[in-house]
Amino acid sequence: VLDNNLNHRNNYVVPLGVDSDIFYPRTNNSETTTYLHVGKTEHRKSSHEIVKIFNKTFKHTDNVKLQLAWTSVFNSPNVQAEWDRFAKSFPISPCVEVIPRLDSVVDVAELMRNCDAVISLSKAEGFNYPILEGMASNKKVIATRCTAQTEFCDYSNCYLVDVDKKIIANDGV
Repeated sequence: VLDNNLNHRNNYVVPLGVDSDIFYPRTNNSETTTYLHVGKTEHRKSSHEIVKIFNKTFKHTDNVKLQLAWTSVFNSPNVQAEWDRFAKSFPISPCVEVIPRLDSVVDVAELMRNCDAVISLSKAEGFNYPILEGMASNKKVIATRCTAQTEFCDYSNCYLVDVDKKIIANDGV
């Protein structure tokens, strides 16, 4: 910056990955095993599949919880309400909690610290911060073995799931 005569007061260093002052390990002492999904509600994020798999894997009497932090600024209130109704349409629904839109990354970090595992079954991803944030919070991670997260996820630090096919990421941008 200084070598190129740029005003250093207008430049900031952005950490690669996650901020360890915000995302850090803490043991979850709850007797309920909590799985957390953070991400937009869309096909490539496998939002539907996560709820369906949770429903097939567990019964509503099991001591588990699925938290869905999936409220998206890209969804109209009606579309978001459809996703939330879908999540509550299964027998497992008493164990499913839809998290309202969070105000800050600090709120996301607190959710991470209070869960046992982070789930991301994305079929197309540019980076996948929630997985890296989960790892920084020392949580078990369940992720797909495809696209960007394979740069830092492997069988030594993550439970990897194969996908049938990848899809094109289209965020409408």
